[in-house]
Formats: sequence, structure tokens, C-alpha cells
Amino acid sequence: MDASKFKKLEEYASTLGKKGAEEEKSHEYVEAIQTYLKLVDVLLVMADATPNYPYWVKCTTSAETYQKKIKTLIGLAVLAQEKAQTPTR
Repeated sequence: MDASKFKKLEEYASTLGKKGAEEEKSHEYVEAIQTYLKLVDVLLVMADATPNYPYWVKCTTSAETYQKKIKTLIGLAVLAQEKAQTPTR
């Protein structure tokens, strides 16, 4: 992959990270999950495209971190959904 395409991927990953954080902060868990899933995919494509081992480790570690965050957000989304379905007395 040429340098300009790789730079665009880096910018896209940064944008997705910011967007996901904003969605998470505003308790839009389902949207944040979707955004972070896209981010994980982009990070793995970047890891595959780099010949630089330290950068590969950085990308795969970040992808792993976001996967863990996604699992947490799934739990929060389920709790929020259950809370919304529970009638208030």
C-alpha cells in the first residue's frame, strides 16, 4: 500500500476513534459499538499493510483494546435496554 493511502487510513482510524468516543460519552452504545467495529477492521487492515513490526504491534494491540471496549459496551447496551423496558412504579 502506498504512503498516501496508508495516511488516509490513519486519518480515518483517528476519525472513527473520536466519533466512537463521542457516541460512548453520550450513551449511544449501539452506535459506538458499530463505530468501534469499523475501527477494529481499519486497524487490522493497517496492521496487515505495514512492513514495520513495531507499528504492526501497535495496530493489533489497539484493535484488541477496542474489541474489549466493544464487549463492555455490549453489556452496557443490554443493561440500558433492560432498564428502558422495566416499568417504573
